[in-house]
Amino acid sequence: MSDRFADVQKDIARFAAEEFADHVLTVEGPSEWRCGKPGTGIMAFRVLCRPGMIAIWGDLGEWVLRVSDRNPAPWIRGAVRSPDYLIEKVKAGERLRFYPDDARALLDDPDTAESYGSGVVEKVREKLGSMWGDEATAAEWYMAWSNAGAGEAPDCEYLCEGALWLVEMLRKFVDLEANLSHDRNAPTPADLAVADEIELAKSPEDRFKRPDVIPSVQRHRCLSHGATGTKAIYYLTVEYPEVARG
Repeated sequence: MSDRFADVQKDIARFAAEEFADHVLTVEGPSEWRCGKPGTGIMAFRVLCRPGMIAIWGDLGEWVLRVSDRNPAPWIRGAVRSPDYLIEKVKAGERLRFYPDDARALLDDPDTAESYGSGVVEKVREKLGSMWGDEATAAEWYMAWSNAGAGEAPDCEYLCEGALWLVEMLRKFVDLEANLSHDRNAPTPADLAVADEIELAKSPEDRFKRPDVIPSVQRHRCLSHGATGTKAIYYLTVEYPEVARG
């Protein structure tokens, strides 16, 4: 593993822990969740699961994963343990980054000459020649080794920053979703009915309403983390359609 890549990986893991510390998970629909800090969309993201497909989008980018499972949510729980395997399933979005500095270091490493032969290494160096710069691409690297007759080239591609953020997002999602799924303090239907009545009674008086106008009521569920542990919080939003005053 590249030392530079290892540093990037550690930095993103640290940043993610800080940025996602206050995130909560809200169910927005069937197999659809929002993960973010209440009251702001900064660093928030959404996860949508459909048979054979997972979509993730938000401040940090957009990705689509194709998997064989018809219920992808349980698949995510296992896949986050193997980031390379997870990223293999990405069909739309950032995946890999080529590190030119690591490639140069490999050419100068005596172990590379011992493994591939000093003649092959020199041929690769000649093939790359003056075109080898900071913007060198993986295609140029692999083509040079192929033309030198080396067969498979040393790997200098690792997960890019966006892919590393994707892994951290899904890890956070798995942690919060596990707590959400195993919460035993869920309100009963009677509790929710009372909550409906309370919320309706608190509706703004300055909004004009008629008895025949049916409000749109949505129940939301999220997690709150505090000193005493994690609690599930339920709240409602009530929206009345605009009605002209007669």
